[in-house]
Amino acid sequence: MLSLKLNPFLPTVSRKATFQFTLFLFALLNALQTTAQSTTGQNQTLSPYSNFGIGEWSSANFLQIAGANQTRSGAYTYSLANPATLGNLYYTTLDMGARANTGTLSANDQSRTFNGGGISYVSLAFRTWNYYKRKVTRDSLNKIKTYKSTRFATNSALTLKPLSGMGYQYAINNTSPFPSKTTHSGGGGVNLLESSHVLRLGNTLSLGYSAGWVFGTLIDRSLFYIPDSTNFRYVEDYRTVQVRGMQQKAGLLLNFKTDTHYHSIGASLQWVNSLNGSQERLVRSMYLAGGYLNPEDTILKSSLYKQPFTLPLAFGLGYSVRYKQKLTLNVDYKKQLWSSNSSMFFDANRTYVDRSEAGISLIINPLDSRASGKKKMSWPIRLGASNANTQYQFNGSNPTGIYNINEQRAFIGVGIPFVRRYFDNTALVSMVNLQIDYLKRSPKPFNNSLATEEYLNFTIAVQLGDVWFQRRKFD
Repeated sequence: MLSLKLNPFLPTVSRKATFQFTLFLFALLNALQTTAQSTTGQNQTLSPYSNFGIGEWSSANFLQIAGANQTRSGAYTYSLANPATLGNLYYTTLDMGARANTGTLSANDQSRTFNGGGISYVSLAFRTWNYYKRKVTRDSLNKIKTYKSTRFATNSALTLKPLSGMGYQYAINNTSPFPSKTTHSGGGGVNLLESSHVLRLGNTLSLGYSAGWVFGTLIDRSLFYIPDSTNFRYVEDYRTVQVRGMQQKAGLLLNFKTDTHYHSIGASLQWVNSLNGSQERLVRSMYLAGGYLNPEDTILKSSLYKQPFTLPLAFGLGYSVRYKQKLTLNVDYKKQLWSSNSSMFFDANRTYVDRSEAGISLIINPLDSRASGKKKMSWPIRLGASNANTQYQFNGSNPTGIYNINEQRAFIGVGIPFVRRYFDNTALVSMVNLQIDYLKRSPKPFNNSLATEEYLNFTIAVQLGDVWFQRRKFD
């Protein structure tokens, strides 16, 4: 007799299908990891400020987060900034995102344009254990039973994303002790392969932890020459730094309800340890012949193996309030303690100030599924803005004697849901997310000799829901 085994709540998982998909996922992540290690990084920036430290810090996160880095959590949704947001995950979810950027850089009354892009993130999240404690209340007078469920669960996620990006090209003209010119160019970046886990303790509290492998390559090339020289001699200083280490995060998420409002408070702490860099440096003289630079003589060749260095401690705080099923207001704050971080051996003993960032965002139609009383799932609309005082600071002749670099960002995005019903009438959701970001980075107060940057980022991301990883089971 042929029988169809159905789970009354979720589609049944075939063990063979799950195993095949797991192998596919690790093959994909291994391929991406190998690519990230063997190349000089994605072409995501052309900023002179990325010449400092390990490059320009990436704020890569899912588009559906909409700036709620510490609190956004749902049946399909979680945040890469706070592992505790995995606590409300209910379905296996695969997220992938990519972006294209265009921008303008200007300084000293000159400007240039930039076009680039690359992968933003790849992440898979899934449930590992789920338990419901049900309490039954009986009303003997009206003969009504009331059921109250409290969920306990552990969920996990595996993520690959860029941690920083480096890309710059600029020149410095010197007049003392004699006229000369030095050009600087660089590329590469640091990536993060992260494993996140959460323990959900009932309907109110979730505790999260993540650990990730930090890896990447930083490349810097300086070329010194005297423009008026008739010999066309150059000195090249070429350095590569292989970065390896470990990043960890701990987070918590509190959820509670008052009347028609749903509140979330989230917090996370991030630290990096066991970090080291191996540097290869080659300084050589070169000459110009036939329109090409040719090596002439090696001046210096050195290697530094596994030199320890540190990255700053960071923490984030967030609060969200949702009104019924209609909209969610989010407030988010993050700080990196750069001022207490030791200088990096490859960073010319530079020092930094603390970086702080605050943002506010609004999500219209915030639910991960169709709202009750609606025939179709409404498209979520997301918009927000943030302001950051970066870690970069320069000495100047203004009254305060310093120039800080400020970042301003505004975004608007939309999600296009694709709802599919499974054979047991379970409705599962996948989503295509689109977002446009405007980013401006400029000195404060304004200084024409320091770069001002303006970017437009176009991001597309897909969120594949549970149905993509299930199939019917017959026996």
